[in-house]
Amino acid sequence: KLHEWRQQPAAVKATAHGAIAPLAAAGLIVAAGMFFLQIWSTVTTLLLTSLAGVLVSLMLLVFILLIVFLLIAFVHADASDLFVLLLAAAGCAALLLPEWLHINDNFGGDLSRMNTVFKFQYQGWILLSLVSAYALYYVVAARPMGMTLRFSVPRIAYLTGALALVLACTFYPVMAFYTKANEFKGVPTLDGTVYMKASSPDDYNAIQWLNKNVADTPTILEAVGGSYSEYARIATHTGLPTVLGWPGHEIQWRGTAKGWESREGDVDRIYATTDINEARNLLKKYNVTYVYVGRLERDARTADGKPKYDATALGKFATFMDVAYQQGNVTIYRMRQ
Repeated sequence: KLHEWRQQPAAVKATAHGAIAPLAAAGLIVAAGMFFLQIWSTVTTLLLTSLAGVLVSLMLLVFILLIVFLLIAFVHADASDLFVLLLAAAGCAALLLPEWLHINDNFGGDLSRMNTVFKFQYQGWILLSLVSAYALYYVVAARPMGMTLRFSVPRIAYLTGALALVLACTFYPVMAFYTKANEFKGVPTLDGTVYMKASSPDDYNAIQWLNKNVADTPTILEAVGGSYSEYARIATHTGLPTVLGWPGHEIQWRGTAKGWESREGDVDRIYATTDINEARNLLKKYNVTYVYVGRLERDARTADGKPKYDATALGKFATFMDVAYQQGNVTIYRMRQ
């Protein structure tokens, strides 16, 4: 019977069109409920916020069921139409999956599913953006569902809504571009180190020297600091390996500190100790060729605000290493051969 039903295009489309109305109505009801619940959730309890998440899931499920049904029903449609419907189903599924399943990452708490959300939903929005472009063509040019009037009421309603959404979406790229460009106040450049000329000129000059004068990839030591900070600036802008960059990112992507758990403490000991033999042995352990002493190393502070590395400790490198570079508050030491 299913085979006979498929052989009757009119019956297939009639069934599909008849199913669209209740499914679309259900989607609108769920969407409306979600909208009002989102408003309430700003002034009510966490329970309502959780219910809003449930409604989001239900809404996406409705759309996925609709798309799956259309995939089955429109067996006589073009392969391109079926492919676009498949993309739509995949896009909705990518948006829905993090509401049910996620990988616990190292952020923990409310952020434990953050990476799952943005990695899946980025892909979901990309897929749906492709679908929306095809849908616009389908309504404007393809005359679906037997439409004969170029400007029928459903078509005008769809195009009006699509235009409003497209215009709304243009706000972010325009304003983000303007904001990220610092309102175009600076001189346009592709050099990612230019900002350091003003904020840390001694570091900038040292980086330029390293890029011009250091061959191959010897290890350079610099102080360790937190994520999204100025720390790791030498390794970042020269490409030279260092003992440790941002510990938070290392543990986030590796999932464990096994194998490098002692590195941050060792870097601190190299800079803080006044024992020359201890410093030399630790440098040898990590095959360090250059030691960088700059503004961050000199200004580093402990939790109680005291200097982390005093002048005597930082000056010890001159007793067993050569000064390869010195300008301003930056000194770069090179291990003696």
